[in-house]
Amino acid sequence: MRTWAMRRTGGTPGGGRGMGPRTVLVAGFAAVSALFLVGVVLLASLSITGGGQTGPDAGDQAPTTTDWMPLPSTAPPIVVRTLLNSDFYVGAEDSPDFGPVLRECRSGEPVLVHALHPSAAEPDLWVVPLRDAAGHTRVLLTAPYDAAGQRVGQPSLGMVNRGDFNYARPMPPLALASAVRALAARGLSPAAASGPHAPSLVYFVSVLVTGSVVWTGGGGENAPMWRVPASDGQTFYVGVDGRVYTAARLPPDAAG
Repeated sequence: MRTWAMRRTGGTPGGGRGMGPRTVLVAGFAAVSALFLVGVVLLASLSITGGGQTGPDAGDQAPTTTDWMPLPSTAPPIVVRTLLNSDFYVGAEDSPDFGPVLRECRSGEPVLVHALHPSAAEPDLWVVPLRDAAGHTRVLLTAPYDAAGQRVGQPSLGMVNRGDFNYARPMPPLALASAVRALAARGLSPAAASGPHAPSLVYFVSVLVTGSVVWTGGGGENAPMWRVPASDGQTFYVGVDGRVYTAARLPPDAAG
């Protein structure tokens, strides 16, 4: 019998890693794992708003183990086919909670999101939006990716409801062209269009809040930021809000 790990998530942006949308983690609740956050934790002494994360009322679903699958090519059709043929996804399609939504959706273009600070706990990710007939994102399919090993892990499902951040937005929420325009407004341009210094999407695990904070830049795997090495030798980060940030201006936990 297949077993499932169930989790509920909130609907605000911030950093996050796991099976889709994440939330803001408030200092003082450090005992709560960043992989199993529920909603946005608010303290009476804090004022916190987000900018790029979502979560379903019905809960998300993740495999209880990490089984790797070969991924010899990163061509979009191969990435999508590998994830949709995974044991986890096939099992979720048969479940009464997730099956009806999954069967009505079509897959969008897969997006590679790099970990800002790569580690075993923070792998690079493939994120695939699944959209309904009206073009609304209903599910974010997220899977860990090991480029060196040419393999991808079993995916996780992040359900997206009407009104959630990703529901009416593309993936990624901010297009590369918009990030380049934001940088151009500062008189800068990307250092390269391809290769290791080309713009890339990044996420970080969580946002640790120690005071009154308003963060609208995103940073979760469902709301990744653009990391853009610029022509002046600096690296900038463009958030889902279209603003340009230096590393020093990212939330504290993004410092690694």
